[in-house]
Amino acid sequence: MKKSMEDLSIKEAKQKLQELTELSQLLNQPVQEKNSSSWEIGKNIYIATVTHHYVGKLISIGEKELVITNACWVADDGRFHKFMEGKIDDNVEFEPFPKNLNVMVGRGSVIVACKWDYPLPNKAK
Repeated sequence: MKKSMEDLSIKEAKQKLQELTELSQLLNQPVQEKNSSSWEIGKNIYIATVTHHYVGKLISIGEKELVITNACWVADDGRFHKFMEGKIDDNVEFEPFPKNLNVMVGRGSVIVACKWDYPLPNKAK
């Protein structure tokens, strides 16, 4: 039988308060402190958002954004499976951001992200 709050002993009330405090602390932890092994700071990354695709070097993970540098907007990735194998053919188009500019991509817009094991483009193509 479930007790009402009025029926709890002081000991039980303290236990409930401790549980709520621990839950609150867990829910308020910054993203970086949680298991984020899928993100590798310092590695190149491919990011597909709901509107654009990017490649760049991941330098920071914020609560609401990924920050990349030496980034390019992928205007056209050609045949996707070839692109993801690093085979950049004549159909692929890149538009680079200025070198070393920090580009913030909203995490809420990310639909796919993965390691990009290939050199980052440094000129428009």
